[in-house]
Amino acid sequence: MKQKTIIYALGLITGLLVWFAYDRYESYSNTASIEEFYKDYEKNEFMVEDKAPEFSASDLYIMKLTSLDKKEAHIKKGKNIIFINFWATWCKPCIDEMPSIQRLYDRSKENVDFYLLTYEDIDKANAFINKKGFSFPVYSFNGKSNLPEYFQYHGGTIPDTYIIHNDEIEFHHVGAAPWDSKKVDALFTKILK
Repeated sequence: MKQKTIIYALGLITGLLVWFAYDRYESYSNTASIEEFYKDYEKNEFMVEDKAPEFSASDLYIMKLTSLDKKEAHIKKGKNIIFINFWATWCKPCIDEMPSIQRLYDRSKENVDFYLLTYEDIDKANAFINKKGFSFPVYSFNGKSNLPEYFQYHGGTIPDTYIIHNDEIEFHHVGAAPWDSKKVDALFTKILK
């Protein structure tokens, strides 16, 4: 009888562990696929904000960042498009989209200023970026309180990407995306016209 009870208990524990692991897998696998990204992009069903009233570009340019070489940095104001991506080393969707961001960076860095922002310790971010072999610019924003109010209010889910030009948010997307796609190239061409 005692042995039977132990077997039932082990079966119940195993079932709960399998259920928990499957639930976790489902939450990761529900991230939008590349195909869904293209469909949504064509329908223009992203979280796009033409002109967010809370957004102040002047706050963006005075935000203090720390570069991978531990120097203070700021987002540059200029004629280029600004690509801001909030991410973390523990975020699987963030990591999944990084190769596409690297390819976009490699071919667009002349017209686009990239800022991959993390709240994590700069040494941790640096070790991660070096291990993965990425060369795009990475910065720590040194805590949520250092973010402009707009990002404090709208942020929270990562990855979270903003494309800004002429002091306005041109495009906003929450979740992983294929940033090296022809659709993104077309968006950049349209913005720069």
